[in-house]
Amino acid sequence: MIGFVWRGGRPYGPALLTALLGVAAPASAQVVEPTDTSRISGWGSSTMEYLAPYLSNTAAGFGAGYYDGGDAAARAASILARQGSAPALVSFPGGSAPASGSVSVSVGNVPSSAAIESFTGTFQGSSLGGSLSSSATAWTFTRDGTGSATTVAPGTAFLPTEGMANRYSIQLLNIGKNDLTAGASAQSVVDAVATAYDWIPTSDKKALVLGFFVDSGTAGGAAVRTRIDDANSALRATYGADFVDIGAYVTSAQVWTDTGLTPTATDLAQQALGNLPPSLAADSQHLNGIANAAVVNKLILPRLEAYYGRAATDLFAPADINGILFDAVAGEISAERSARHLGWSVTTTQRRGTSVFAEAGGRHPGDATAGEDDYAFRLGLEHVRDANWSFRLSAGRLDRFDSSTPDVGDFSGWSVMLSGDWRSGGYRLGSTLGYLWGDAEGRRAIPASTLAPAYSAPSSALFGEIEAGYALSAGAFTIIPSALLRYQADHVDSYRENGRTGLELAYGGKDSDALTGGLTLTTTWDTGMWLKPWLNLAYEHRFDTGGDNVTGDFIFLSRAPVTGAAAQGQDDRVTVEPGVSISPDSASRIDLSATHQFDPSLTGARLRYTLDF
Repeated sequence: MIGFVWRGGRPYGPALLTALLGVAAPASAQVVEPTDTSRISGWGSSTMEYLAPYLSNTAAGFGAGYYDGGDAAARAASILARQGSAPALVSFPGGSAPASGSVSVSVGNVPSSAAIESFTGTFQGSSLGGSLSSSATAWTFTRDGTGSATTVAPGTAFLPTEGMANRYSIQLLNIGKNDLTAGASAQSVVDAVATAYDWIPTSDKKALVLGFFVDSGTAGGAAVRTRIDDANSALRATYGADFVDIGAYVTSAQVWTDTGLTPTATDLAQQALGNLPPSLAADSQHLNGIANAAVVNKLILPRLEAYYGRAATDLFAPADINGILFDAVAGEISAERSARHLGWSVTTTQRRGTSVFAEAGGRHPGDATAGEDDYAFRLGLEHVRDANWSFRLSAGRLDRFDSSTPDVGDFSGWSVMLSGDWRSGGYRLGSTLGYLWGDAEGRRAIPASTLAPAYSAPSSALFGEIEAGYALSAGAFTIIPSALLRYQADHVDSYRENGRTGLELAYGGKDSDALTGGLTLTTTWDTGMWLKPWLNLAYEHRFDTGGDNVTGDFIFLSRAPVTGAAAQGQDDRVTVEPGVSISPDSASRIDLSATHQFDPSLTGARLRYTLDF
């Protein structure tokens, strides 16, 4: 009787049975399903491992997760074992796994090596699970938890957890470079790739086979060059459009156009030999950051777009943009709220009629690594109708400069706000409606290079806030506790980077929104003189139950959430603002305050001048 191990509702069929039993399983034994395009996995050695950050970013552009199955210095047998296409065949001393802990084991089909990364899994036909690890001379199995000694037949397959979980994913295969450099035949590597490729059971197989480059400095007549060339030729002939010819690309003239680099004489000489040129090399055996970016953006990305039938969006996550919009709105409305609180206090309710006001402020980070400075200026009109109603209409300019890291940007923009406040007895009610728009600008670093493609992203935010409180007076002191609720809808237009390197990425635009709640406490002291001190305290919490939205849960907009590296911003903010109102005459008032925000730490000052008509 032939059995199957089920994981995630899927059986692992003929390829595995053939490996285990030495006979072909009937075609009917295999359940064939479409590719799971929510996952992309890569399997190989150092080339695949060092491509991983770029592939992860690209996968996010299709809404997919990426699993890095790259293992530097690994050879084909261990890669296939971790993938699951040729599982490690494990034998225990005495045929029994211990009740707990670690034990030395033999693996009949994978030579031990210190280069092999530890990996988890379970044994075929058993619930026994744990991890396999290797030193230079021996294999070790470490059992999960504690149980009882378990009989395991010699040569039982160890099914890798991640390999099985990603079996139906889009797969990228770069298997065998280290075997070729160690003297293995081209055919043995072609066979290993075939094992990995044929193991993918999907009905619409989506798998790319990545070719090999010849290391920098390799002699023209070296035997390893022949083996690599022969392997590439065979893989190219077998997999056609699914073959990614990295070797041909890094020795082409096109790579210099794509990367924006100027080749040296040594580069051109190495290319003429068919070798990796030094300007694209981290060392003689590995691609550097710009070469990895070029391979992914220029070779792999077009194939993935063909698989998905659409262009990728959000190929890099401008984590700063939504965070900037949230911070900008928080800063703008904080100033407006400060004016509202002063209007609520007994020290200013005597004012009537229409006034013009000008306000300027700035903030600087308390943590030098934050790199964030912002400056704001506003002009507006304020009308106090009577003791119960007042209104404010203002427009302002905001500039935020953030140069802490290459992938954090600046923002320059404008805002307009309309506010209305109501008082009756001790009750207070205020509301604000505003719109912020401008350009977010910044750079994205390409690792292991000096390149930093730039972007300018038209962005906007529509926001509204309502606040309710109650004034408690005791002599010259007034205390107003209140609660607030703010909604914010952000929009970032689509755009493309400009770096003149050929490696510029695209951003498809994004809509997101957030709901923020908070508590405030305002205290004023009417000294009976021209100088009146006051203090504002505010605590705000951005609701985000999902944990991966940039600016909170999606309350009204039916869009996909922003995830991954774009999930930036703080969920809780505390602001302390002590200030003083100075009334040199009956027609004017100066409000001067210092502000400090905790987490992230920002310290600033604000000056507001109000003049009655």
